[in-house]
Amino acid sequence: MNPVHTQKIQNPGRTLFEERKIWVHLGWRDLRSRYSRTLIGPWWSVANLLTIVFGSSLAVGLISGNSALSQAPRMVLGFCLWLLINAILNEAVELFEAEKSLLLNTQISEATLVMRLLWRNYLVFLHSFVVVVLTFLIAQEPLSLRLLALIPIALVVCLGALFPVYVFARSIFVLRDLKVLLPSAIQLVFFLTPILWTPPESGPMHTISIFNPAGWIIEFTRQLILEDQFNGYLFAKVCILAFVSFLLMSLSAKSMRTIRKLL
Repeated sequence: MNPVHTQKIQNPGRTLFEERKIWVHLGWRDLRSRYSRTLIGPWWSVANLLTIVFGSSLAVGLISGNSALSQAPRMVLGFCLWLLINAILNEAVELFEAEKSLLLNTQISEATLVMRLLWRNYLVFLHSFVVVVLTFLIAQEPLSLRLLALIPIALVVCLGALFPVYVFARSIFVLRDLKVLLPSAIQLVFFLTPILWTPPESGPMHTISIFNPAGWIIEFTRQLILEDQFNGYLFAKVCILAFVSFLLMSLSAKSMRTIRKLL
């Protein structure tokens, strides 16, 4: 019998817990498969991040007349979180299409596929932590245990991305052109996110930073690690965003079931 007709409607939040062994296993398998024929595996992403950080820091330093490494610690915190967000959203666009065979021939839940994507990108992010430490050492920025805050912060980013990933993956069934438009929109958001610049206290860019969730998490992280300042306002916004994302994901059980009919 076709799994589409036998699948029960379940709460995605509960499903994620019940199928945790599945998405953990699939995430690890994806990572091994992606780098199976490379010499240094996921460390390629580390080399890529290192190049981006020091290249951007050098460019900004030359433009501003400051030391080439003066902005490296700020850059690495911004880029490591942005690359996580960027990878998650770009991969989400083709998530359900890429897993068409799995969805049509098994009863694995759509929520589990979403979590699989988040889990494998979180594993890649953990490798980026090495770049953060190395950058701080090269830039002679004091190392602190506050750097470990990056690990739970990235988990919050993944939790906050639960519902956006589902929306992005489903959007392809609404309009195929979004497959091209969404990556371009994500690229635009990069320039509107305070990675290469610092949010001003007033003006249009200040307004943009207020309504940019990616900017919230990056600024909160920078203030916590570099300035030893816990910004309760930004922390509250990030936590609310993550909670709302999880709540919306939990309420989308019925709409998830229609995905198999659209394949």
